[in-house]
Amino acid sequence: MSSQYRKIKYEEEGPYGSTNERYLYVWSHDTVDVTHVYDDKGEELFCYSETGFDMGQALAIIGTDWQNERMEIMSKEEIDFIKPKLNQDGTLVVSLVEEKMYSREEVEELCRNSHLLGMKETLPGYPKPETIDEWIKENL
Repeated sequence: MSSQYRKIKYEEEGPYGSTNERYLYVWSHDTVDVTHVYDDKGEELFCYSETGFDMGQALAIIGTDWQNERMEIMSKEEIDFIKPKLNQDGTLVVSLVEEKMYSREEVEELCRNSHLLGMKETLPGYPKPETIDEWIKENL
């Protein structure tokens, strides 16, 4: 089974007009025509195959040919789905994430675990044992 390993450097916009250099790491299985793409933290971004029209080919079109017949106009519902969500007061909260952005499930698990371990200082307004799920609902 033959594999190819490559990386490619790209620039990501940083704060105050600066740029950060990042890498994408690519592992391609030659015998089964499957390619995995990882970010510079080692997390798999996507995987594609050379059979059919896959994500890799779609991304190539997105980056090079907006007039391609496969490109479609999005519906209003699709546009609303990907637009940033606003707070009730119409504001948008944007914050800089330096390390890793955690999913809601990961944050909930962290809260429950810190609660079980008695780490009261990790949760502002620390709830009583029977109210941790209610606290998560109200605060996350």
